[in-house]
Amino acid sequence: AFQNEPDGFRELKWGDSKTEDMKYFDIIEGHERYVLSKENRHFGNIELEQIFYVFYGDPGRLLSVILSFKGKTTYERLETFCRQEYGEENSEGIGGELYWEGEDTMMGFDYDTEKEEGSVTLLSVSMLTEIMMTEMLEIEKE
Repeated sequence: AFQNEPDGFRELKWGDSKTEDMKYFDIIEGHERYVLSKENRHFGNIELEQIFYVFYGDPGRLLSVILSFKGKTTYERLETFCRQEYGEENSEGIGGELYWEGEDTMMGFDYDTEKEEGSVTLLSVSMLTEIMMTEMLEIEKE
């Protein structure tokens, strides 16, 4: 677990269904992404480009939330905010990015220094495990 580990994002919990005020955005790797029509695009007091809500399965259940941002200054402010809010990262991502691993939630940073854009992804641990188990069973059936 990590300090102040969330079990979802804002009022939505992992596994929740879509809300009426969500609009379909696109589909990535078989998961539908939605945006809120009237979104508070702040995380802490930091303004974001967009917040995506990612749903898995049918009916869709909240799997992850992606907070996209632009600019090195925003990245540095988010890094500082996350360390203050969630403590020091307790794991390292594949590319050495910041990574927090908890019992309910994994949270990781992705930042492209050339494009100066990135994202913070919050992800449900239990739903990720469920997806991996389902995919393993599908492979075994083949």
